[in-house]
Amino acid sequence: MKEESLHYRFEHKEKQRYYRLLLMQDLLGNWLVTKIWGGINKSGGRILHAPCLTYHEGIKMIATLSKKREQRGYQLIPAF
Repeated sequence: MKEESLHYRFEHKEKQRYYRLLLMQDLLGNWLVTKIWGGINKSGGRILHAPCLTYHEGIKMIATLSKKREQRGYQLIPAF
């Protein structure tokens, strides 16, 4: 399996909220899961970086966070 960056975007239409998850490497080659969330069409929002020991740990973290978003009413927005 090729280790490549991942990007997911979730939206909660009723609450007008978004949540983004990114899995990428920093400049030193370490893997990070970046979580970005806030209001749709609003300035501000929050960013949090979580380091991962391996690419596969990052994938597991993304899967767990994605499941939580969907349980809370967010829908995955397909990339185009």
